[in-house]
Amino acid sequence: MSNRDARRIGALAVLACATAAAAQVVLYTVEVGDNPNALAVDTIDQTVYVSCEGSDSVYVLDATADSPEEFVVARLPVGDFPVDAVWNPADNTMWVVNKETNAPAGSVTAIDCASNSVITTIEVGPNPTKAAWASVQNKLYTLEHQTVTVIDCVGDTVVGTIGIPDLEWGYTDMVYNPLMERLYLTARKLQEGEGLLHVVDCTTDSIVRTVGLAYGPVKIAYAPSVNRVFVACNEQDTMNVIDCAADSVVAWLPIRRDPTAVMWSTTPVNRVWVACGRGRAVHYMRADLLQVEGLVETPRRNPGALLYNPQTTKVYATCEQTHELLVFNARIPGLIDTVRLSPASYGPYALALYSPMNRIFVTNYWDRDPGTVTVLQDVPGIQEPTGRQPLLPSRAVPNPVGACGRVKLQVSGFEPSRATLVDATGRTASSGGLARDGAMTAPEQPGVYFYVITDGQQTASGRFVIR
Repeated sequence: MSNRDARRIGALAVLACATAAAAQVVLYTVEVGDNPNALAVDTIDQTVYVSCEGSDSVYVLDATADSPEEFVVARLPVGDFPVDAVWNPADNTMWVVNKETNAPAGSVTAIDCASNSVITTIEVGPNPTKAAWASVQNKLYTLEHQTVTVIDCVGDTVVGTIGIPDLEWGYTDMVYNPLMERLYLTARKLQEGEGLLHVVDCTTDSIVRTVGLAYGPVKIAYAPSVNRVFVACNEQDTMNVIDCAADSVVAWLPIRRDPTAVMWSTTPVNRVWVACGRGRAVHYMRADLLQVEGLVETPRRNPGALLYNPQTTKVYATCEQTHELLVFNARIPGLIDTVRLSPASYGPYALALYSPMNRIFVTNYWDRDPGTVTVLQDVPGIQEPTGRQPLLPSRAVPNPVGACGRVKLQVSGFEPSRATLVDATGRTASSGGLARDGAMTAPEQPGVYFYVITDGQQTASGRFVIR
């Protein structure tokens, strides 16, 4: 056995012995270039790309490394002020968006991920901020202020542009819909703030629909489970829901001010999440329902970027000003942890998940030279939401209980009528009604189980062991 394998087995053993469920363990702090601001994961080569706008470069990290010194495997020069990175798995290339702040036009740099070498740099429109890869047509779209540049990824050439004819408008965000081969572009009127949505057919790269939105559209997300687009608008504190089949707005939902991120969390959770920075809250809603379920308050913290880990069913939010990560339970929404990255890491900015090892990578944008990336281990499990403390400690009787045995879930203060039971990996073992005495049948698999019980108004939680 190699020393590296031994270290990894030892680290996994420590994690397996952790008594706190759903723990987030800070593993390493890795030095990179100045002002790291974007992340992209290459699962083929097991690497993570970090764009560093302050050093006009991209750092390539070994996602499986076991010490801070082993992570950086390459540093590649790109254009001026890189702001985004997007992986194209079809060609195994990484596309880096360069704002080129001192030039009349922006650029994108194509990198061969297998050899970590620059293939080409292509000029695009002025001040690009984001890129999106269209998987069906194998095209890259770069978002600029008033144009979108279309690049053929096979030939690495510009094949078209999409623009706003009215100079009073500017694009703010975009998202790709592979089901319908369409690109959705949010735009706002620069003075009044009026919003609209451009629907682009990716086969012809032409605008086929224009849909009116609330004022100030800033962030957009696509939920493939329901074929809907969700747009957060910061001037009317509204979430617009668009039915993609009909190209029509089907809901205007109230949210807190200053939305900073919108994200869809995959099934089985199937929720849409909205981080509201100055509103100091994270909203959550079922993607198939036209209503906001609720929100989690984040006092003194302004949530920014969002990330969902489907293996642990947890949502992460960056807090740039307090230099922390907020961790939410996605199944039973609530705040379960606050993670301080390290005493010397400042301004968490972007998040990425390397799913084979449940590792989360975080760029620390405010770090002085050099910048850093924090690597966390996301341990499967479930914790009680800190915002929903039980009235009195609940208990399971008997505990331990035999497989398929009868167990009663009890709490002083109310009579629970429903229970959700989750195993130690974060999977829901059962969810449904309880008997009048609070009893249920225990699962047949041995192990530690966590439960949340409710009477429809109040909740309590606890855990028990099946022998």
